[in-house]
Parts: sequence; C-alpha cells; structure tokens
Amino acid sequence: MCFSATASFMASGIIGSIGVATLSHVREPRALLFAAVPLLFAVHQFTEGFVWLGLNGRIGPVALDHVTFLFMLYAQGILPLLMPLAVLLMEPPGQRRAAIMALTVLGALVCVWMIYGLIFFESTCFVEQYSVAYRNPLTGNFG
Repeated sequence: MCFSATASFMASGIIGSIGVATLSHVREPRALLFAAVPLLFAVHQFTEGFVWLGLNGRIGPVALDHVTFLFMLYAQGILPLLMPLAVLLMEPPGQRRAAIMALTVLGALVCVWMIYGLIFFESTCFVEQYSVAYRNPLTGNFG
C-alpha cells in the first residue's frame, strides 16, 4: 500500500486512530472483531514500515525476515479467515449465515494453506515500482 517507511508509519497512526474510535462505538460483542479490522490493519501497516526500514538497510536482515513474515502472515494467512469470520459473527441465523459459514470454512482452509507455505517456504520482499513486492514459492506473488 505505502511507498516508504514514513508513509507506512503515518498511515498506521491515522488508521489506528480510526480503529480506536471504531472500537469505542461497538455496542454488541459480536461486532467486536469486525470493528477491530481498522486497528489490525494499522498494526499491519506499522509492520510494513519496518519492512521498508529493512529494505533501506536501517534494520538487520534477520529483523527484515521477521517483519516480512509478520506482514505476509496477516495479509495472506489471517485475512482470508478474519474477514468472513468477522461477518459471520454479526450475521443473524438464516440462509445468508449458512453461506457465510461456507466462506468462513473456505477462508480457514486458505489460512492453513498460506500459513503452511509461509512457515515451510522462504519468503522474500523487494522494492518494485516504488512499492514493496512480496514473494513466496507456495503462497504466490503479490505487491
């Protein structure tokens, strides 16, 4: 999303503030996970700020590997389960809930597959056209 460490950290702060405000308006516990999405995304952007620092040589290669893993874990592993689960928790019983349950199960399978790939295959990241590109032989390429 961002094109520099500064932009990632600034986006994280702004989105994090929105996330805190969103969470403060939750009235039903079943909406809590959905309301937490902006705050989780802020942490995700904060992590990408550290990826940029690593790509610029301001943190070491081991730290870069760790923050790359964390960034990809959320983007590829957690999000496919998080989003349908957050919607499922809010949906009242009925046909739509059953359909969302099927999507949540699919998201869980994708989550397991992606986490497996991120653990057992080496991930890399690099700057491509002014943004960070992430690569993993099993989970795919995305930028």
